[in-house]
Amino acid sequence: MKSLTTRMTIAAAFLAAVTGVACAQTMKAEIPFAFRAGNKVMPPGTYLVRTTGGERGMITLSNFDARQSAMLAAGPTADPAKEWRKAGAPVLAFECAGSSCALDEVWMGPYYSAQTIRHPRVTNGEPVALRVVHLEKYNGD
Repeated sequence: MKSLTTRMTIAAAFLAAVTGVACAQTMKAEIPFAFRAGNKVMPPGTYLVRTTGGERGMITLSNFDARQSAMLAAGPTADPAKEWRKAGAPVLAFECAGSSCALDEVWMGPYYSAQTIRHPRVTNGEPVALRVVHLEKYNGD
């Protein structure tokens, strides 16, 4: 009986690991401006964006040229903007005031909710605008 319990525990752990990997998704983005990811300032450049853990998981942004990365906990989910759903292309949305921008939402495309990112407000007395950067699939090449 102890052997059966051990095997079932190992099988459950394996299934959990495989499910976690299956939920992971990696995309690529060209971000032409500096921005805040959480409390970290990131330079413009090419980023790999990886989500893990489903709707309330982690989001990792990696800029290999600048040797910088940020790991963020996804906040509450939201419905993606109508124009995003209509276009069907995954996006990063940034809240910007003047030249100050902060990552605000990540939408990995159809069948996903938008993941909100908590960040300090960027407003400095200037009007706030939303800037959208499109993501493309990353195949590892």
